[in-house]
Amino acid sequence: MSAAPADVVKWTRRYARARALPMLVGLVVFGFLALAIGLPSRLSREAAAAGQAVISMIWLALALSACGALVVLFLTPKGRRGWHHFVERISDRLYGEEGRVTPEASTEEAPRSRDRRATLALGLVLFAGVLGSRYLTGHGLVPERYTQPLSALYMVPFLVHIGLSRKRVVAPVTLLWAGLIAMHGLLIVAGAPVLSEERFAQANMVISTFGFGFFSALLGHLYSRYALRRLRTLVHE
Repeated sequence: MSAAPADVVKWTRRYARARALPMLVGLVVFGFLALAIGLPSRLSREAAAAGQAVISMIWLALALSACGALVVLFLTPKGRRGWHHFVERISDRLYGEEGRVTPEASTEEAPRSRDRRATLALGLVLFAGVLGSRYLTGHGLVPERYTQPLSALYMVPFLVHIGLSRKRVVAPVTLLWAGLIAMHGLLIVAGAPVLSEERFAQANMVISTFGFGFFSALLGHLYSRYALRRLRTLVHE
């Protein structure tokens, strides 16, 4: 008995959406950019506090340059095309033996100008949020233990939008990541033991940004193995 075409299409789509290993590569790139923003920002504040205005401005310029690189890479049309091409090459290397798979987009899933505008707007909010949260915590306006909840305010909407507007590409993985970040922030605000302590502020950011991202991508990859096995079973029935 041959498999129903609808089942083959369904599991092909699920498999394609769960191929999340390139996301891990993206996390590494994002991690370098985050470090290039965060470390100079911290050194700039320390230099300013020590009265070293020139050195402080140099560190600040480096942090802003890294922010600019982040915006160009992920928000400009040329940067997004270059990044998409890079991700495709990584995907080809990681999944070369399995071949390429891209589910056919429906008219509802086709990129629309308003989706692009929303992505740009949320990307700019993300950019402003990174700088704003660093300023608020760095100048003592917001306790440092709330660094992660502050980041959740701009990270979660951005990830949810990406997950909903790019349904054909790692959507479940992105939405899971957003949910974990939101839950983490709520636990900190609620005063959860250990998580809300000041000394764990930076550790919370690492867990939220990279830990949850890695965990979500790993689950996505494991699900892609399951979906591929189901797909092969259907095709060979």
